[in-house]
Amino acid sequence: MKRADRETSGEISSGRILHLTRETLAEGARALRRRDPRLRAWMDRVGEVELRRQRHQFGALCRSILSQQLGAGAARSIHRRFLALFPATPHPDPRSLLAVGRERLRECGISGRKVDYLTALAEAFDGGPLARIRLSSLSDEDVIAQLTGLPGIGVWTAEMFLIFSLGRLDVF
Repeated sequence: MKRADRETSGEISSGRILHLTRETLAEGARALRRRDPRLRAWMDRVGEVELRRQRHQFGALCRSILSQQLGAGAARSIHRRFLALFPATPHPDPRSLLAVGRERLRECGISGRKVDYLTALAEAFDGGPLARIRLSSLSDEDVIAQLTGLPGIGVWTAEMFLIFSLGRLDVF
C-alpha cells in the first residue's frame, strides 16, 4: 500500500507505526506477484528475499557515515578496520568510539570530516539528545528530524536507517 493510500486509510494519521517484518515482506511480495506478471517471473528466478535488519542503531549509523561517497570495496575495508578498533564487541558503543581518539580513527582511512561526524554522533548517543530518547518509539518524521540535526546525516541516510534499522515500511 502506498504512503498516500495509508494516509487516506488512516494508518499513518492514527499514529500507528508500520513495521517491516517477515510477514509484511511476504504479504508485499504476494501482492506484487499478483499485480505484475513480469515481476512475478523475476521473483521466481531470484527466490525469496531475506529480511536483515541492522539492530544496533549506533553501529548502523556509524556504518552509514563511513560508507558515504565511497565505493563498496573501499567502504567495506574502512569499516573492517574501524571495527577492529573495538575487538571486544561486534559493534562500537558511543563511549568506546570517543575513547579511541581522532588519530586512531584517521589511521583506519577515515577522513577528518567523517571523524567529526562520528564524534558528533557518539556525543549525541552518549549524554546528548539521542541518549534520552528511543528512536524506535518516534514517528518517521521525528526520527528524520532527530538524525538530520546531526552533522553528516542527511534525509536519505535517515530514511535508510528507518527502513533497515527500525524496520519501517515505505518511508518515502
